[in-house]
Amino acid sequence: MPVLLRVGPYVFFMVMFDCLERMHVHVRGGGSGSAKVWLDQDASLGVSKGYTPREIERIVGIVREHRLVLVDRWIEACEGATA
Repeated sequence: MPVLLRVGPYVFFMVMFDCLERMHVHVRGGGSGSAKVWLDQDASLGVSKGYTPREIERIVGIVREHRLVLVDRWIEACEGATA
């Protein structure tokens, strides 16, 4: 499970079989929550469990702020998985 980014209490990561899906990151941290955020232009929320609406807003904001880095790291990890 490559970690793509750490910001505050949140860890943004992917699972290697995620390379077969639309680009997204999984998020954990800041308590017992978890989320999946799509790395599309709007960085939209896929699913979440255990996070408050305020935490989700913060998480999606972090993804939007770091989206280009996350996309680059996603591509790098997936290229390494298929090489």
